[in-house]
Amino acid sequence: MRTLRLTLVGTIILVLLSGLGLVVYAQSDEGNGPVTHFTGTRLSSVPDTTDEEWWEEDGIGHARVFRVAETVEWSDPRLPSEKQNVANFDMYNIGEFREVPMTGTTLLEGPDGYWSGEFTTYCDAEGACHGMSAVTGHGAYEGLFAIFRDSSPALDPDASSVAMVETVFEGLIFEGERPPMPDPIEPSAG
Repeated sequence: MRTLRLTLVGTIILVLLSGLGLVVYAQSDEGNGPVTHFTGTRLSSVPDTTDEEWWEEDGIGHARVFRVAETVEWSDPRLPSEKQNVANFDMYNIGEFREVPMTGTTLLEGPDGYWSGEFTTYCDAEGACHGMSAVTGHGAYEGLFAIFRDSSPALDPDASSVAMVETVFEGLIFEGERPPMPDPIEPSAG
């Protein structure tokens, strides 16, 4: 198990360092069984701050309704390349995108159907961001759900925009319904 974990970590590091050419792996036959592995690479990102609300309070910046339209190249053709996100985040180091918690909703929309769901992301002390998304299929994708992670390296201080940061995705598409979330664990009355 330790060897498998180290191999997986090494593979992820290789993917992050090698660029677009190695990120999208060959995909086995679509729908070959109840679970399908997929990967993706963000090709472009366009922020839309038209509806965004921003305020600062107690030294923390708060952004609400931050919209981003992305184009993602997925290894599985069932995932549409057009990805829309609406995010809320807090900026603890105003002006620096690090140590940032973020929540949001995602829509992947294509001509045959769409996927919708939620994500939670954080950017660490160096500014590298890590997130997890869960989306449910609709239309042609009814009866499927996907769970995937994303990761982006820290923003290059010389980059002209966040859109230049390479984001990679990896996850699984499952047949069936997502397991229901259990009730919250409550502390004992003792």
